[in-house]
Amino acid sequence: MFVPDQGKLEALRTGIAIAFLSPARGFLATAADTLRRTDDGGRTWRTLAVGFHFVSLSFVSPSAGFAITPQGLVFSTSDGGRSWRALHDLGVGRGGPLTGTIQFVDARHGWASPTGESVYGTSDGGASWSRLSLPCRNSSVAVSFVDTSSGFLICGGGAGAGSQEKDFYATSDGGQTWARRACTRGYRPKCTSSLPGSGYVGHLAFADARTGLLATDRGGIWRTRDGGSSWRQTLLTDDEWFVSSLSFASRRTVYALTMQDGSLLRSDDAGGHWARVSPTGPGLPTGAISFSSPTSGLGIGTSRILAPGWISATADGGVTWRNVGDLRNVVDSQLVRAGSRAVWAIGFRGTRSFVVRSTDNGRRWQRMPSPRGLHPAATLSFPTVRVGSLADGRRLFRTDDGGGSWQLVHTVGRDLQGAVFVTPSEGLLPTDGGLLRSGDGGRSWQSVTVIPGMRFPLLSVLDARHWWLAEAGRLLQTADGGRSWTIIRLKGFAPDVLVFATPNDGYARSVAGSGGLYRTSDGGRIWHFVDTR
Repeated sequence: MFVPDQGKLEALRTGIAIAFLSPARGFLATAADTLRRTDDGGRTWRTLAVGFHFVSLSFVSPSAGFAITPQGLVFSTSDGGRSWRALHDLGVGRGGPLTGTIQFVDARHGWASPTGESVYGTSDGGASWSRLSLPCRNSSVAVSFVDTSSGFLICGGGAGAGSQEKDFYATSDGGQTWARRACTRGYRPKCTSSLPGSGYVGHLAFADARTGLLATDRGGIWRTRDGGSSWRQTLLTDDEWFVSSLSFASRRTVYALTMQDGSLLRSDDAGGHWARVSPTGPGLPTGAISFSSPTSGLGIGTSRILAPGWISATADGGVTWRNVGDLRNVVDSQLVRAGSRAVWAIGFRGTRSFVVRSTDNGRRWQRMPSPRGLHPAATLSFPTVRVGSLADGRRLFRTDDGGGSWQLVHTVGRDLQGAVFVTPSEGLLPTDGGLLRSGDGGRSWQSVTVIPGMRFPLLSVLDARHWWLAEAGRLLQTADGGRSWTIIRLKGFAPDVLVFATPNDGYARSVAGSGGLYRTSDGGRIWHFVDTR
């Protein structure tokens, strides 16, 4: 029996993968080194085993399955994943968190790609492996077989800026020979197929000889219904949300697992449309958040898994979120309230940007009149329901009718994006050099002495008296309009989003340090992690 090197076992990294036997029964290897099982289609999971660092799973029956680690070690189970036996060391694994795929079509015939650059096959249940001759060299590859002889291969060549040239091949003799069926238009002469150029080669999964899915890092999921001759995108993701695993439970039911948040998606039409199975809610917003009370808030999500853009709401202080509106193509860096129900944001379509408004707390949105040539990074500020400002680079606009019209107040010599007005005339502007303040509607700006040498990339304003400034590891708070400040040291996180609903109740989100959502009820002195779900 093969015995793996103990040092190699201890060096294994974590992985994340899924394998479904039916629309209800599946297995999941999590990034926390645990193997879990579901019997209700992924809604709930129970732990089967702990300590196995698998990046790809393949089950041929409820009891028999195979797995591969980031280091290229192949394992098998005969008791449904409770215990595992080492079969073979392919010896070429690099240990990356997404490195390695494995697939078996029956108990004896399987294929593995330990590095994503080579493919090995076995016909004796994984005891021995032989390297397949591929039609592409120095490429990233993904492979999928539908039976012992019929399979598909995709090769990715030069890559950059979110795109990669690709070639698609089919085999009818178990991978001994390959015939090209498609290539990426624009990369090769006379190539007219629709094989996508966007995204990097990720995972390939076929339900039968005609229907298959390609998951691309930074490009989403693409589907073919003709054996790979043509492709259509069915799920758009972005840099943070890419698919780490695909698994067909039947010819029509397929599951996809996303990296980062670990969302499980399901399609019942062979990958044409997708719905989130777990978690049941949309999860913590990925963009701006805004709270109108200590417990009620809104957030922008731009993962593009549920929709090209969505608005979620919480009523329990950020623990749970639910979708309340679809806001397509929105700049996710700000969500500005005006009064109790009006919310503002900047939207875009193509190269044009414009102002959008909701009057029912984010459920329905309408496009509003906007200045010509508006930049997507323009920022809004509404100190009252009807009076607001729009900072677009060196242009400053003002509305006195709730966004029905905008007037150019003036053009100044500095970039005003990020300016926040606490009254129609008094404004604040955080800069690399410190904090600036205006008392004449933004026509002139003066430096405000806070703490010499500190930079203030993040500003949160509640009213004319209560402001907060955040720097890496520190928070400054004033309750008297900037005349005096309190320095608060933050532990365990550095906020990239900071909002307050009352002088005491506030929220901060962080992608650095421990990450996640944090809440304070004493003006920012003490912060508690919010266990979102």
